Amino acid sequence: MDAVVEKAISLYTVPLADDTQTSVLNFIKERLRVILQNQQHAPDLADAVLAVGDVNIIDIHKRASALAEFRLTSNFEEVYNALNRVLRILPPSVPETVDTTLFQDDAEKQLFDRITAAAPDFKQSIQERDYTKLLARLAALQPAIDVFFDDILVMAEEPALRANRLALLNKIGRNIYATADLTKLVIAGN
Repeated sequence: MDAVVEKAISLYTVPLADDTQTSVLNFIKERLRVILQNQQHAPDLADAVLAVGDVNIIDIHKRASALAEFRLTSNFEEVYNALNRVLRILPPSVPETVDTTLFQDDAEKQLFDRITAAAPDFKQSIQERDYTKLLARLAALQPAIDVFFDDILVMAEEPALRANRLALLNKIGRNIYATADLTKLVIAGN
């Protein structure tokens, strides 16, 4: 939809306001929010899926359905807490490269190994738009994420350690954001 709006705006022969594309896409997102809520998706779930990705109606519907299903799993609260913690600690500009030589604790190595093993599944799930599988694979990281946060001070004083730990968590965050911004979900007790 983003490309369609961009193309439509480029065809206008009269000057348009600089924020026309953003305004049109925001209008479409607001309509999608209403549609999702009419399909019995909670308002916070609609906010979470609309906060990320392009405006692609089919993709947004798939992500909303997968997240609604994920919310019903028996261990949702534990998984949500772990994944939400990852997203909340990531700054707007996040390092991309992980240097395994900077690992100081087994928890860092174990989380890295689990992420590396899951990476092909993450990539395939995103390519196939199988968000249910992606969320299940992310959920499997929850125990390693919890150990990581229990054992590791992410915001270490040494800049290289801090950047490396944030880069490691970003490998998870990028995959969460492929489905939704979980920080937008309203969970009892949070």
